[in-house]
Amino acid sequence: MTNTITFIDIDETLFFTKANIRVISKITGKLLKTLTNQEYNAYIASQDETFDFSEFVDTDVFVNTSIPNLPMIKILQDLFEQTKTTNSEVYLLTARQDFDDKDRFLEFLVKHGIEAGHKDDQKVHVIRAGNIPGFDNAGKKYHIIKKMLEGNEQFKTVKLYDDSVQNLDTFTDLRLDYPEKTFEPFIIKEGTIRDFK
Repeated sequence: MTNTITFIDIDETLFFTKANIRVISKITGKLLKTLTNQEYNAYIASQDETFDFSEFVDTDVFVNTSIPNLPMIKILQDLFEQTKTTNSEVYLLTARQDFDDKDRFLEFLVKHGIEAGHKDDQKVHVIRAGNIPGFDNAGKKYHIIKKMLEGNEQFKTVKLYDDSVQNLDTFTDLRLDYPEKTFEPFIIKEGTIRDFK
């Protein structure tokens, strides 16, 4: 079996989530509108707008409102089983920052059949792109994946499961840097998993 490294998004991919992004006026400090995760992916802010992501670090919001995407969780479980007998690896790659209650977040994942924890403990490790300054979400994920591939010849196939077209487009740009590797992007829309161009 080809050694594979797989990255799986959380919001609207592994779980259907309810956290919203608040759009705030830089001038007045007032709330202008709220955006869902999917709306934010396509939203272009004006120079006078800033974003408030506080709901995305709120463990209560995540635990109390998230609905598991069962087919995607099954894919994750199967991929994780493969890591036990190959040199493959699987990660959750989210645009979120650290949750305010990491242990409760991990317990929630375990409750839904995801062996989450630290990679050194042979668990599914959660990489939080939101902790990286600069770049947009797609750029952050691109740089994380690129860094993990640099000098790493063991992975012949690289997979990304995500609901964001921008994230997947940026991911496919890595083909230019690593022509010897196979890149397999998958888009998740309304729970359906499809190959992405």
